[in-house]
Amino acid sequence: MRFWIEKTYPSNRKEGDFTNILLSPRRAGGKNKADIYSNMRKVSINDVVLHLNQDTDTIEGYSYISDNYIEFEIEGEEYYSVNLTNYTEFKNEIEIYSILNNEENQDILLKKKNELHNLFYMKKKKKFSLAQGAYLTEIDTTYMNLLHLVK
Repeated sequence: MRFWIEKTYPSNRKEGDFTNILLSPRRAGGKNKADIYSNMRKVSINDVVLHLNQDTDTIEGYSYISDNYIEFEIEGEEYYSVNLTNYTEFKNEIEIYSILNNEENQDILLKKKNELHNLFYMKKKKKFSLAQGAYLTEIDTTYMNLLHLVK
């Protein structure tokens, strides 16, 4: 089982509740059509997805992957879709900037940022913030510990 963070703006979603489905284009827009959504192909059934609501900058809960990804097309645009199940809302939402801006977390966040690529956060002007793009990011137990989700 792997863990993922999904970053989304629920207020901008037309396709339904973000706790029930992962949905992304197959490729980035623009000229180069970069494969920035490749993680959609890497999820497995029973992986855990933490839902980061960018409208509120909080992680609100988690769901499980219930099916492998599918590809489909709407009006000439290609998409990935992954179904989710068993959404569980956290009793207390996790404010992501309380994690990213916590002085005690800075060294480990920087270390992980240097080790891994395409993370959900970046460092800019000596502060961590949410990265543009990075819709779905795999995280490890280091992050789960920072989020106080692993004892």
